Amino acid sequence: MKKISLVALMCTLSACMQYEPLDTPPESVRFSSRIAQQNVSEYAIVEIRTLTQSDGKTVEAKGVPCTINGIGYSAGIVSPARVSLPTYLGKTEDASVTCRLNGAGVSQKIPAINATVEKINSTQSSGGGLAGALAVALVKGAIKSSRDATNDKFRYPDRVEVNLQPGKK
Repeated sequence: MKKISLVALMCTLSACMQYEPLDTPPESVRFSSRIAQQNVSEYAIVEIRTLTQSDGKTVEAKGVPCTINGIGYSAGIVSPARVSLPTYLGKTEDASVTCRLNGAGVSQKIPAINATVEKINSTQSSGGGLAGALAVALVKGAIKSSRDATNDKFRYPDRVEVNLQPGKK
């Protein structure tokens, strides 16, 4: 029987890809207004990768033109690429990326993630069984309800994969 590593098995089951590193600097967005640019809290570096099918396997498609659109900004890139997406305190909206290959356009959401809430939710109990779990839940609830949401920080995922042939894995 052929041995298979746990990593290889997980990659087979989850269809994970191995990518060549991107050494190019992140591309910048174009802002539609001065206010949108002035209100930026931070920038998140996001890799945009495009996938397609070749001989029944998922492979990375290179040199694919893509457009990124968010509220108050846009960018034109060629995948694979890294792009510097703006985030705002209090509220950051999802963005989208649309890539075109052979005349067909495919769009993918770039979800904005509330990093403040994510950090609160990731707080772990140090034990204590049910009583400890209830105490942690109460503390998390108190933190969520008492925080000033206008100061929440946001981020985007590190990588977005656009499948140019939806429905095929």
